[in-house]
Amino acid sequence: MPDWTAGPFKPENGHSALGGAVDGVLARYFKGNQRGFVKIPDALSFEEAATLPTAALTAWNALFEVGDLKPGETVLVQGFRWSQRIRTCSSRSPRVLGSSRSQEVRRRLGGSSDWARSHVIRHEREPEWSRAVLEATGGVGVDHVVETGGAGTIDESIKATATGGSISLVGLLTGAGGRLDMLPI
Repeated sequence: MPDWTAGPFKPENGHSALGGAVDGVLARYFKGNQRGFVKIPDALSFEEAATLPTAALTAWNALFEVGDLKPGETVLVQGFRWSQRIRTCSSRSPRVLGSSRSQEVRRRLGGSSDWARSHVIRHEREPEWSRAVLEATGGVGVDHVVETGGAGTIDESIKATATGGSISLVGLLTGAGGRLDMLPI
């Protein structure tokens, strides 16, 4: 959203969303306003940099603008592209757990801590993966969840979140419908 460069999001910022309100970005060449482009950092591949506008900025907003992430807090991120989310929050030195189906996820955690690499949860092997999160956090749960699954994962995210923690629902990969147990909330 080239028109949203700072401050709280306002609905009128949405009109500049590349790939949303602005068509034509799924092309070999794309011409647009220079505010919609940034230089790819030398440390990132083209593929990693391609995730920055969505995964990294969404995580930044969820963790820092809304979640007020503090040093040492725990974060649970979901999905294959969460390596960018980990890099996004690494400046605050949180403890990060990841949940993914991917066998490549440990390799993608190369720049993160040993603690994070040892706390990758393969949710297809552990349907009740909140138990693994609670075990990793000494029964307390995580301070922040970047929830991408939606209806199929939200209950486990709630169980995995510490009292007073936050869940930022940023995706609905498993759908929007379903039942929600309000008691833990």
